Amino acid sequence: MSNLGSFEYQYSVFSTSQPFNSETVIELIKRQKKDNVHLQILDPTFIVSEKQIIAALYHTKKAFQRENNIARDFTTEFLLRLSGKRQISNAINFLGIKDSCINIMIIAFGEKKEEIEYEFDVILETISKNIDLQTKKKLPITSLKKLALHYKCEENLIIIEKKAFETMAAVEIL
Repeated sequence: MSNLGSFEYQYSVFSTSQPFNSETVIELIKRQKKDNVHLQILDPTFIVSEKQIIAALYHTKKAFQRENNIARDFTTEFLLRLSGKRQISNAINFLGIKDSCINIMIIAFGEKKEEIEYEFDVILETISKNIDLQTKKKLPITSLKKLALHYKCEENLIIIEKKAFETMAAVEIL
């Protein structure tokens, strides 16, 4: 559990041992949706670090405060910011889970720590009934070589992270 001003979040990255139906998992997330806690499940392949998550949450919160959000829904806006895309379909194609995902990230965020922890545990338990979640993983899960190719920079985690931040910031100015 981490804190972002008056905003809290909790996430975990897991590997999966078998194929799963992504539509079923997305429906589980939608059904679990509460007004006070936002839930997101995504493909963490090109997420570089927790700092990237924090920055996306920060920019999402600021977009709603300034009323310059792209999406109507906070969770979707977070996906846009994290992906560095301005179109929802592009963000979903980039970070959305697919049946072929071997790694998934589950994230819960909102204002109250207790509610987030509870909803995170509930969704984790619910998803675990449909997907065999394996070992928790740390970010980044992708090799520096692949991340560097994606972000078009050298194989250095600090530089890759900087490029990821620049990609997210571009959502604001485009």
